[in-house]
Amino acid sequence: MNNDVSKKMAELMRAGASMISLSCPQCHAPLLKLKTGEIYCAGCERRVVIVKDDKEESLLLRNLLLDDLDVTICKRIENIQKRIQYEVDDNKLYEYVKELLLWLEALEKLRKMPRHIK
Repeated sequence: MNNDVSKKMAELMRAGASMISLSCPQCHAPLLKLKTGEIYCAGCERRVVIVKDDKEESLLLRNLLLDDLDVTICKRIENIQKRIQYEVDDNKLYEYVKELLLWLEALEKLRKMPRHIK
């Protein structure tokens, strides 16, 4: 573990984080439990989620995928909105609106999918 990671860990612990008995599966640095309850790796500088079994991991990965899809679709919708805002050609506007409706329908279906949160 390098000196920068040690300094970052010390800083987080001064802010109220506590070291737990597990290490990061990626970089093997000790994991910290933040005051918010989240598990954090100072080496990777990201949140770590601890799962009990393969089923829980599968559910978590599914939820993360659905969240990523939601963000992607919203970016597509935003892009279309920008094109519509300045378009004057009625034929292009018609195509943009058709595309927008498809993305909105996809977003609606995605958001209706059940999320398995523990």
